[in-house]
Amino acid sequence: MAPLTVDRCKARYAERGLAGLEEKRRGGPRTQVPPQVRARVIALTRMSPPAESGLSHWSTRTLADHLKRREGISVSWHYVARVWREENLKPYRSGTFKISKDPAFAEKVVDVVGLYLAPPGGAVVLSIDEKTQVQALDRTQPVLPVTFAATEKRTHDYVRHGTTNLFAALNVTTGEVLGECKPNRNGATFLAFLKKAVKPHTGKEIYVVLDNLSTHTTPDVKTWLAKNPHVHFHFTPVGSSWLNQIEIWFGIITRQSIRRGTFASVNVLVKQIRNYINSWNENAKPFTWTATADEILAKVRLVQTNVKKLVNNNAKQRNQDHETLGGRLRLCCRFRTPAGRPGCGLVHRSSDDVARIRGGCRGDQDGSKIKLFTMGMFWITAMAFVWGGVAGLLIPRVAYRLSVPWGEASRTACPAGHPLEGIGSGWLGLARCTDGDRFGPNTFVISVVVAMVCGVLAVATGARPELVVWLLLVPIAVVLAIVDVAVHRLPDIVMLPFVACALVGLGSAALMPGAGGSWRAALLGSLTLGACYLVLFLINPEGFGFGDVKLAPALGAVLGWYGWGVLLIGTFAGYLFGALFGVGRILVRRAGRNTAIPFGPFLLAGALVGILLGSCTV
Repeated sequence: MAPLTVDRCKARYAERGLAGLEEKRRGGPRTQVPPQVRARVIALTRMSPPAESGLSHWSTRTLADHLKRREGISVSWHYVARVWREENLKPYRSGTFKISKDPAFAEKVVDVVGLYLAPPGGAVVLSIDEKTQVQALDRTQPVLPVTFAATEKRTHDYVRHGTTNLFAALNVTTGEVLGECKPNRNGATFLAFLKKAVKPHTGKEIYVVLDNLSTHTTPDVKTWLAKNPHVHFHFTPVGSSWLNQIEIWFGIITRQSIRRGTFASVNVLVKQIRNYINSWNENAKPFTWTATADEILAKVRLVQTNVKKLVNNNAKQRNQDHETLGGRLRLCCRFRTPAGRPGCGLVHRSSDDVARIRGGCRGDQDGSKIKLFTMGMFWITAMAFVWGGVAGLLIPRVAYRLSVPWGEASRTACPAGHPLEGIGSGWLGLARCTDGDRFGPNTFVISVVVAMVCGVLAVATGARPELVVWLLLVPIAVVLAIVDVAVHRLPDIVMLPFVACALVGLGSAALMPGAGGSWRAALLGSLTLGACYLVLFLINPEGFGFGDVKLAPALGAVLGWYGWGVLLIGTFAGYLFGALFGVGRILVRRAGRNTAIPFGPFLLAGALVGILLGSCTV
């Protein structure tokens, strides 16, 4: 050591004594991280990670990454680790605790701890308990012993040869252990072991510390205690077996002998436990108990206080959430009640009320946003109704022109023989002759039905981009349904645009923000349903039309948009509707078992059910 260092140390000792000899933190560059960042690291460490992160606890890297991505604070994981070391924070470690609900907890703690710290003169204190269901596990391959640069290794899988129950009594004064392994655990077995444990101490007062297991208080045990007044039971508080010193020894034998052992049978396990006990007693030493009853009770009270604070904070947070939700519901009711009229329509704020009030209650924080959202939904729904009504007026003419048998050209004249003229080579227009007579399906009914379907879809879907696709598909689907009912065929001139509109439209919707489905799922659903229908057609061409096969890709796309569950439900609903229709016609004697029925309308109806279900669950 340099003389200058010696002189400096002597000067520090003369000035401040031993404290002056402590190593000081060496100088270095100034701190680059603001104190606010350090405080934020400490605060986040003491909180659980956000639920959306999916983490159960922080690590240095996950915390540093969270600060960078979520809060724009760039620190290294080394800095986080240094803060944890300096503040003695260890979020990567976890312990266990349990607060006893025993009303006599304090009295029992004082009683048991008093026996440990100041046992009565000349008395024997025994700590007795059972380690139940000790397993005899045999590894499936030999254990590889420890060697240079390699630890001991054993297979992860094992064969279980059975279990045994270890009864043990620890002499608190000497540290000696008496142990026996029994195949079962009941009151008779415990009493037999108890007699054996107290026999070496005949003529002395014996104080037995044990837990509240039912086998410790059987009628036979109580009768024996009455006949042996020199034996006194001292029970630990309920749920506080950690006060029993034999539990410490159980942990030791588990770590040192049982956990890493390999046992070909229960007898081998019992023999090893017996050998361990004999080895322990050769150099037995008592455990040194230092915690007083007051210290234990003070720590328990501190934990109870922290738990109460946590419970109260959680309850307060729930109340605040309920109040916030109630305020939102009141704001929503000012603009829309379940009946659709202004004013407050909710008296009791139940979960059903929450489900009825959509849109505005999904995270908007003030009444103006809720009102704006509600008004926007009103106009979207109104425009959908108008679109459906106008489109419905044009459907009867198109359906009339296409309702011809397979192989024939579409109609070019009305039933009276007048040529169909107008926009789009006579395809667009009202189903009315030049002399005023109507033809084709009922225009008013079709218009109302299409308007209702479009309006319901608008209410269910909301302001999501796929709503445009649904509104475009509805008129085409209605045309296909009418033609299929009339002539049992699905014309390609309408079918191909229907499939293209479904696939291309949903692909475009997936690119827009706020889409409620998946384009990938829609594409897979289209391919899957198309392949399934093709297989059905190949198996039974007479009972399954090829037009339904061509319709399947579009139905698979619109149903798969909201997931496989919706795809299955919508497809099943279509088959169910068709089956009910067929059975109904048979029951009223309007058809036989071999009568062909149009299947397309029922498949389309099932798709509508699936879309409504998927829209409401997104």
